Amino acid sequence: MALQGKFIWKGIEISDAYITIQQTNCSVAWDKSQVLKTEAKYNEDGTIKSEAVYEEKIDKILHGNYTANVYKDKASKESNPDVKIESIYGSYDPKHTASAKNDVAQAYEALKVTDACKDLADA
Repeated sequence: MALQGKFIWKGIEISDAYITIQQTNCSVAWDKSQVLKTEAKYNEDGTIKSEAVYEEKIDKILHGNYTANVYKDKASKESNPDVKIESIYGSYDPKHTASAKNDVAQAYEALKVTDACKDLADA
């Protein structure tokens, strides 16, 4: 997987840039919150008849980050992958369902919609 095409780097047009995902990182966070289950009830005189009841809600939140390397062209990447023009960093919202693509494919999808890479083609 890679992206290829015209890429602007520091105002310089690279006509056949080749961009590959170098690394992805996915982490899980647990968001805990209190959700109202039953509202409080009051007596006619305003005193509390029954307290409000809350329950804890826990949501799983996935965070994804990627690093992509930009090369002058595909031949440059293949001949010396350690010599890159620059690295691009970004984030994505990973999906970990049975039908979801792997994290690298999801990172490419996120990279493809950035302003810098939206006109590049799959390579």
